Amino acid sequence: LGERALQTLHHETGELLQGFGPFAKGAETFVDVHLTLRPGLSLAGRVMNLRGSRLARLQYAKCRSKHLLELWVDHLALQASGRAPATSTLVARDKNKVPNLFCLDPLSDDLVTNQAEAIKHLEMLVQIMQRGSHLPLPLFPETSRAYAHAITSDPESAAKQAAGRNKAAQAWSNHNFATGRPGGDSVDPAIKRLFEDTLPYEANFTHPGLPPDDDLSFHALSQQVWGPLLNTLQTLKVSA
Repeated sequence: LGERALQTLHHETGELLQGFGPFAKGAETFVDVHLTLRPGLSLAGRVMNLRGSRLARLQYAKCRSKHLLELWVDHLALQASGRAPATSTLVARDKNKVPNLFCLDPLSDDLVTNQAEAIKHLEMLVQIMQRGSHLPLPLFPETSRAYAHAITSDPESAAKQAAGRNKAAQAWSNHNFATGRPGGDSVDPAIKRLFEDTLPYEANFTHPGLPPDDDLSFHALSQQVWGPLLNTLQTLKVSA
């Protein structure tokens, strides 16, 4: 039994390493980024896993929303720093354990436009983070991503939004076959404490701690955070 598990692990890691091969040339480096997003708002940090001019990461774990968001923020930071436009890549397994390349393209081939767009997106994300520090924003890792993915081709279509809410419901509450327990964003203790037994992805959702602001709706926040990311994301199978 142990030998079979080891063979499976060897096969899976071999496929991931094969997919990462084109990015593994040269030493891994990092860059410290100091950005002024607007007067009075700055952002500083270190972006790891650089290979030449590109950001390239490898992980055995499945690619979840948090991994894409981490890649997206670092990708934006690099583009906003004025570096030459470049693709950022994560090599990881998808939900079916199949090795994939998750690639984020530059926002523009033009250096100035690429930098300006990246700064705009970072500023928006920081503003959402600041508001989320004192408001119960209906923004969730898997649920918001599932909804945004379903509406990305036509965000204002009522039919797309209805389909998106069906996808959101599946991500909000499901069965985790690996653990045999309930899964989804709704079982997260922090989320459960804030939202209890409500369905925050529904169109008529309200919360006593949330002002009636359309910009803070589940629809708007999902689109603001995930829309730009999904528009630049390419998912490619690792070639055998």
